[in-house]
Amino acid sequence: MKKRILIIVIITAALSIAGLMIIPKMIEKDTVNDINRYSEFGIELLYQLSDEDWDNYNVSPGFGMDIIYDKALPRPFEGDSFFDIHEYSETNPVVFYDITSYPNIIGDYGYVTRIETTDPDHHLFGLKVNDQVSEDEISEALNEYHYGLDEVYDHGDLVIYEYKRSKVTIDIYTENDVITRFRIRIKVRSIPGIVF
Repeated sequence: MKKRILIIVIITAALSIAGLMIIPKMIEKDTVNDINRYSEFGIELLYQLSDEDWDNYNVSPGFGMDIIYDKALPRPFEGDSFFDIHEYSETNPVVFYDITSYPNIIGDYGYVTRIETTDPDHHLFGLKVNDQVSEDEISEALNEYHYGLDEVYDHGDLVIYEYKRSKVTIDIYTENDVITRFRIRIKVRSIPGIVF
C-alpha cells in the first residue's frame, strides 16, 4: 500500500513539474503566433534574419542589439552626422525593429525582439496609428487575444497603455485618444553561463 502511494506521489510530482515547464512555453508560442498572424508590421516578432535580410535595411549597431529600418531613410552614420531613428519617428511615419543577437554579438545572427511603429500602414490586432479610440476600445481589442492591462502612464495629453501576456509587452501611445505609436517587445532568455 505504501509503495503504491509513493508511486502515485512520484508520478503526480513528475507530471506537475512537466506541466509547469511545458504550459508557459505553449502560452509564449501562442502569444507570438497571435501577434504574427493577426497584426502586420513588415517583419514578424522573433523572425530570425538571414544573411541576405541584413542587406535590405539600414543598421544602427549596438552591443548585441541592433536597430534596423528602411533603406530609403538616411544611414545612421553618414560622415560626421548621426541619423536618430527614434527622433525621426516622433514626427514621421516609420517602423523599426530591434534585432537581438545576444549572446552572439559578432556575426549576422539575430532575431526580432522589438517592433516599434508610428506608421498607419501597419496594424496591431486591427488597431492602427491615427485611430481614434478609448481605453475601453483598446482593452476590448487586446483582451480578445488574452492581453491584460498592466499599467497606464498618464502624462497629460500623452497616455501610454501597457498590456502584457506571457513574455510579450505591448505599449500603445495615445494623444487625445488618438493612437500615435505601437511598441511590441518580448523578453528573451539568455544562455546560461554567459553573462554581460
